[in-house]
Amino acid sequence: MKPKSEHFRFDHLGLVCRDFSATRTSVGGIHGIDAWSEVFQDPIQKVEVQFGLSSHAPVIELIRPLGIDSPIAQVLDRKANVLN
Repeated sequence: MKPKSEHFRFDHLGLVCRDFSATRTSVGGIHGIDAWSEVFQDPIQKVEVQFGLSSHAPVIELIRPLGIDSPIAQVLDRKANVLN
């Protein structure tokens, strides 16, 4: 049985960044973000996250390390692509 494509869609796209403000400006314009959530801190992962919402695109999750000891800081330093 061949799966129907309408059953498979992205829930959200996560982007690692150092600066929420600059990233909101560039990503928001490209993806037509209508609204941004408040910033949430995740002390376990040592990151802050913010979500961008659009009526026609997947949710955008911005992820910013809280310090150099955050695992996600290494992703920025290496300029690595991470799929999760």
